[in-house]
Amino acid sequence: MDPILFSIDWPQLSEALAALIILSVVVERSLTLLLENKHVVAILDDRDFKEVPALILSISICYQIDFDVLAIMLQSARSDDFEFIVTAAVIAGGYKASIKLFPNFIGLKSARIDPLIKT
Repeated sequence: MDPILFSIDWPQLSEALAALIILSVVVERSLTLLLENKHVVAILDDRDFKEVPALILSISICYQIDFDVLAIMLQSARSDDFEFIVTAAVIAGGYKASIKLFPNFIGLKSARIDPLIKT
């Protein structure tokens, strides 16, 4: 890409970033339903297992809906696997951040997540 021709379409990028944040919340809330189940909690004990399902779910969502923030930002006509995985990793990372955000800022509480906040 020629650096002189590089420009960012800010309205389109802001919509993509909003979708990224919403997807992160959707992933976090949907995994909470599964990972806070008392049977799953008993099996997992206190192992940090949540990041792996968050990344897997995020990758499948990005592939399924063909969502690639890097391609949107760079106005690329094509997406490759690496860009999908980077976008999915941002969504999954947002999942981890939302674990801290929901209880501390918004005030949502969870018995399973409370010990994680203190670490």
